[in-house]
Amino acid sequence: EMTSSDDKFRICHVVKGQDEEFEFFLRVDDARKGQIITSLTSGGPAHRAGVRDGDRVIDINGENVEDKNHNQIVEIIRLCIPSNEISFKLVSKEDDPNTPKDSRTNGAIERGSHGQVDLQDLRPRICKIKKKRNTFGFFLQAHGHFIKEVVEGGPAAESGLREGDRIIEVGGTNVTKLPHDKVVNQIKKSGNKVVLLVVDEPTYNHYQLKNARENGIASVLEGAVQSFLEKPREIKLTKSSAGYGFYLKLENASPLHIIADIDEGSIAEQAGLKNGDILGCVNGLDVMNLKHEDCVQKIKESGENVVLTVSNRTTMDILSKLEITVTEEFINNWPDESKFLIPALAELEKKKHQDVKDEVKPEVTKEMKPRLCRLVKDSNGYGFFLRDENGHALNNIEKGGAADKAGVYENDFIIEVNGVNVVKDSHQEVVKKIQGAGDHVTFLVVNQAEREHFEKAGITISAALL
Repeated sequence: EMTSSDDKFRICHVVKGQDEEFEFFLRVDDARKGQIITSLTSGGPAHRAGVRDGDRVIDINGENVEDKNHNQIVEIIRLCIPSNEISFKLVSKEDDPNTPKDSRTNGAIERGSHGQVDLQDLRPRICKIKKKRNTFGFFLQAHGHFIKEVVEGGPAAESGLREGDRIIEVGGTNVTKLPHDKVVNQIKKSGNKVVLLVVDEPTYNHYQLKNARENGIASVLEGAVQSFLEKPREIKLTKSSAGYGFYLKLENASPLHIIADIDEGSIAEQAGLKNGDILGCVNGLDVMNLKHEDCVQKIKESGENVVLTVSNRTTMDILSKLEITVTEEFINNWPDESKFLIPALAELEKKKHQDVKDEVKPEVTKEMKPRLCRLVKDSNGYGFFLRDENGHALNNIEKGGAADKAGVYENDFIIEVNGVNVVKDSHQEVVKKIQGAGDHVTFLVVNQAEREHFEKAGITISAALL
């Protein structure tokens, strides 16, 4: 239900079914100084109520939230899930007085390797799939949780699922680090209806590179997958009377050297060079960072014979931005499909930084032990964000909040909730236990170093270690 308020503002009363979510995401927009609705599911509860992508949240259930941080607002919304309804006061991007004048009609644009990409298109999607004739109508790749095939006209296709999508969550649980068989089991356990959070290839690559710039290469290497990457190829060419039979082009706003206009029947075509290939090395020399004219000169200087190292655009764009040189060793260590993840990248990166590899290793001492933290909820909730990251990790601890006062630290892991071990519980199960605790909850927690210490020693973490 939607009503007008103060001309530019809208009141949207969202009502969801018992088995539904509100079906949208929030992101922080520094330019507009607020929380923005994004990744809205078409036809979902929020969409039906008139909520739209790009809306900024002003009030929730009549309370102004403009001064609250992201985690506080997420907590407020979560508390509304059991009641199945929530009311928002919203303002669109066009009507928002906080929207910078030069961006009211133009979406945020990032120039990518294929021209201009609207950042609003680079976002996860929710696909709600209900079985028909006892099938969801899609097939999952054996590695990486990628959608291998979507049956035309089937329930998955109707939900918007596409071939090449990568599954991030199944039923609200992050599955990116789970093995294939466990993801399949999660889907089977969903019964006749499953809700998938997915990203397509451009979105995945965008956030992988963004993550690499913000958090370092290791954050990307954990998730880098061969389905999006092609093993670089060495193309050996011997010049004919007609030359090599291809041109090298440079695209606007892209540093990549692009193979183009390959002559039919030419030496280049016969050797396996393809239009659109990206050049990484000339005779083993990295040319990714050379000026275009210098790269062309290197080929000319080769005389009658030249060896070009090339791969597809996605691969070379990622390797370029991560500053990885495509050496012979790198190509030889490229993993086969059975390994799927890319340990070669991680291994080469370790060699680069071997002098400082021990710098961030936590010191293990005999004083290591778990901690008991008793949290009392205040007006802003418990003051933390729970992430499903190889355990139940506590992040974004609000300074002065309930968790902070109780002695919880950033990146602590929850072992017990009110005396019950939750290590093997799903993310949703832990959230339910916390929500069901009311205004008081007690966590048994350890930090990363302590967790590794006890795991290596084969010791089960419990309150008995206090």
